[in-house]
Amino acid sequence: MKNKVTIFVGPARSGKSILIHSYIDVWGGLKKIAYCGCHTGYKPKMLEYMKDREVLILDDLRKRDFFKLLDGVLNYGIENVKPIFVLTNDMPKYEKLAKYDFVQVFEFTPAKCVYPGECSMELCEVFSNVRRSMEYGK
Repeated sequence: MKNKVTIFVGPARSGKSILIHSYIDVWGGLKKIAYCGCHTGYKPKMLEYMKDREVLILDDLRKRDFFKLLDGVLNYGIENVKPIFVLTNDMPKYEKLAKYDFVQVFEFTPAKCVYPGECSMELCEVFSNVRRSMEYGK
């Protein structure tokens, strides 16, 4: 996965952010990971955060910003780019990604409780409850 932009696309509340947050600690915390929330849009300077980090995570990237990011990676120099993980529920058509050979896309589908019978809790709620209980010792 080195020198790749890995995109996780899935519906809202499918657990993408919670899952990636659980890996941040495993990967060495925010000293090694650059995490950017993209609610207000992608900024080209976000690529600069890779200089002293090992991984860049862009959470909630919007469709209108995808090609800004991918063109920015090309301009930055693919050989200088460390792994980038993008979380989104707003994905452009895959055909438009063909010219970017450094991109891989994974569809993140929400899990649903099926045994012992259906329950109303979503997977992201399960992760949230576990994380809260660990943080607060409850």
